[in-house]
Amino acid sequence: MSAGNAQPSLLDNIKERSLAAAWLMLGIATLGASTLFAILVAFSRSPATAHLLPGSNFFHLALVLHVTLGPLLCFLAFAMTLWNLATPQAGTKRSGQAWKSLGWLGFTLAALGAAVLVLVPVGGAPHSMDEVVLSNYIAVLQTPMFLTGLALFGGGFALSLIPVLRQLRPSMLALPERTSGWGLQAAALAGAVALVSLVWSAAGLPKNLLPTSYFEMLFWGPGHILQSMHVLMMMIVWLVLADAADIPLRSTTNMRRLLFLLAFLPVLAAPLVHLAFSPESAEFRSTFTGLMRWTIWPGITLLAADILYSLFLVKQNKCVRWTPATWALLFSIALLVIGLAIGASIQENNAVVPAHYHATTGAITMAYLGMALVLLSRVTHAPSVARWPVMTYGTGTLLMAAALGWAGLAGMTRKLPGSEKVLEGYSPHLTVIAIGGTLVIIGGIGFVVIMLRGWLRASTLPKWKTAVPLLGIALMMAVGVIYTLLPAQSIQTPVAAIADPHADPEQHMRQMQTSEIDVRFQQAVVMLHAKRYEEAITALQRLLVLAPRLPEAHINMGFALLGLKQFGEARKAFETAIEIRTTQANAYYGLALALKGMNDGEGAVGAMRSYIHLSAADDPYLNNARATLTEWEKARGRKPGKDIPSVKTDQPK
Repeated sequence: MSAGNAQPSLLDNIKERSLAAAWLMLGIATLGASTLFAILVAFSRSPATAHLLPGSNFFHLALVLHVTLGPLLCFLAFAMTLWNLATPQAGTKRSGQAWKSLGWLGFTLAALGAAVLVLVPVGGAPHSMDEVVLSNYIAVLQTPMFLTGLALFGGGFALSLIPVLRQLRPSMLALPERTSGWGLQAAALAGAVALVSLVWSAAGLPKNLLPTSYFEMLFWGPGHILQSMHVLMMMIVWLVLADAADIPLRSTTNMRRLLFLLAFLPVLAAPLVHLAFSPESAEFRSTFTGLMRWTIWPGITLLAADILYSLFLVKQNKCVRWTPATWALLFSIALLVIGLAIGASIQENNAVVPAHYHATTGAITMAYLGMALVLLSRVTHAPSVARWPVMTYGTGTLLMAAALGWAGLAGMTRKLPGSEKVLEGYSPHLTVIAIGGTLVIIGGIGFVVIMLRGWLRASTLPKWKTAVPLLGIALMMAVGVIYTLLPAQSIQTPVAAIADPHADPEQHMRQMQTSEIDVRFQQAVVMLHAKRYEEAITALQRLLVLAPRLPEAHINMGFALLGLKQFGEARKAFETAIEIRTTQANAYYGLALALKGMNDGEGAVGAMRSYIHLSAADDPYLNNARATLTEWEKARGRKPGKDIPSVKTDQPK
């Protein structure tokens, strides 16, 4: 609490708020579980330990759970902690008790969902890559257990948000002059808009999409809105940490209101995007991308500049309190600035993308770690020993982000496990990444241990209400780890078992190649849907190395080249597909468009006629093709429809 501030701190409320304390424990537990799965990701990439884990796709299981439990569940739990700290205590009135009961019901569902997700490894690794959807913002395993856990947590979060929106009181916050109350309400509203966007997208998407495309489009809108919510929450936490460090900001109240408004603009625009575009359209995707690119950073970067400038001025008087939370604040600001700079340099789908991702998510994590340490100091007199996990975690994240960005600029692409040959020549980059990752894991484990030990020693809190969520999930984690580390031969082999690479190396190689073909193909489909043609071509080039006789790959390459208006190259791709399979109808459609782009009107008409001849009666593009052919015929002075062959319904699609 800063000097001269007679009002009790917002964070002091943790002593009386068992629900907020429970959400804090859930956030710490999910962070610990996420760190655990980061370790298992490393184990699954190492030849010395990979055989201990069930199934060849355990890497993807651990990766999805690491990302889901960290940037999703952990961040939402920490946000719910602050929101519940700002709501009034339930009184004796029946309505107040009802809101409190609803909040506890939501927390119970969310904690149960987190526990189910942690236990997903008990069901074994995915049998095939078809069950793994590495969609942006929320990756998915298409298994009943994972989807159940995700739905339980989402439902619990939604229920908990209702009393928060109903009862949130900015007047209860300790920093009224810094307008964090308005920002806290804006962040809660952003969380609600994200939920509405999720339902809206689900209702508007076609049901016949491939899972990769479906989940990518489903989470695109709400994922972007959640980023705005995280930015608003990070701004609030920065203000709290600056206050704890006795850093008086130089900006005025009205200036800070403007900064929060700038960060809230994407949330205000989200419903308009939904009204204007369908969630599967390229315009929907590009509009949300543009909103995030141009509106999400001004407010928070200006606040960062304000804090750093104020810190510089205060440092001259040596009044700054250099606590672990202060270092967490500085690491958070540094990571955000680096993450935004790396994001601005993204030109293609290479290692620069995960560099941006790790830096920005690391910035949010560091802010919440600092907040948790301040909360811990309110309930127990914790020594400054907590500084080392902050320094370790922050340094490791900085190293990882810098090394990934360095590798991306040097040409290293984002690859799947089992493709180690493409990483040759990047040993220095990978060494720094490994060092950074090790520091992050050590820091994360140290933070969880310190928080758990300090919290359980606190005498001002009902231990059973705060310890049960953490201990329960820790028990679930232990069960999952013991199960996954059992010898591989004791685990039931799935129906679609992957061959042992030592016993049958040729079969194993074929299966892994088929798995990568499926992944590359679905990646290209998603990129084509989003009109991200360069990225689609990158995926298709690798796909054609693996499967040079796959006509669909050549066709998709042709359509990607059409998107870049490279008509000559597109023509070659479509002609290659036709050589492989002469009855491939959509290859003739693409060939017609390529020839038209090359001003070969006669050839375009012939190719379009072939497409119409080969198409099935229920082909959704048939009517458009006939209309296009009629237009081309008119332009060439022919009678529309002359000599157009009848549709042959017995031809393959």
